Amino acid sequence: MRKLLWNLFKLLVIAVVAYGIYDNYFKQEPVHTVSLDGSETILQNTRAEISEAVLGESRKNRELIVYEQDLSAKETISSAVLDFDVFRKSMEVTSYGTAVYTVDLSALSEADIRYDEEAALVTVTVPHAGLKSVTVDAEKTEFSDVEHGLLTWGTIKLTPEQQNLIEQELQKELTAAAEDQAILTRADLAAEEALRQLYGSVLAGLDSGLSVRIEFEA
Repeated sequence: MRKLLWNLFKLLVIAVVAYGIYDNYFKQEPVHTVSLDGSETILQNTRAEISEAVLGESRKNRELIVYEQDLSAKETISSAVLDFDVFRKSMEVTSYGTAVYTVDLSALSEADIRYDEEAALVTVTVPHAGLKSVTVDAEKTEFSDVEHGLLTWGTIKLTPEQQNLIEQELQKELTAAAEDQAILTRADLAAEEALRQLYGSVLAGLDSGLSVRIEFEA
């Protein structure tokens, strides 16, 4: 009986020692490490791999469309003889368009990528969303009824030059509306979400376990 207990005790000691060796030398944890060649790794991926993934996606989406905004602008057309109100005719033109906002990723570099190993977080600094274009939808243009002075009648006839000038003024007003700070702020929020998904997707492809934060240039 004593011999049996003694053998069981020896087996227990051997098992404990074996587990200690396994725990110290073979068990792998997904933590911040340094590989034998000195390249820093984060959750099993080197910084170079992570940077290349982020910058590669930026090269593929050099000017990323992140937001669109519907706009409208009004312009009053008026004509009068000797500038007297009784001879004045006027009407209102309403123009509609769409503003497109993009983020320029073409100049992104490794200096724009920061790492927080403890939080498993990659922070990418990008330019603010900017107005790319304003497109006028001519088919939606609206003309109000003509308002007549006491001694006027008929419609307002415009020369091609006058019509072109009005179109230019409407384009300026739409562009000014598109550059409103409230709209630019919404474009930044949309850009933050779009870029977090873009870079998050490519990092997920590395099986890196990293999350992404987007910051905008000061």
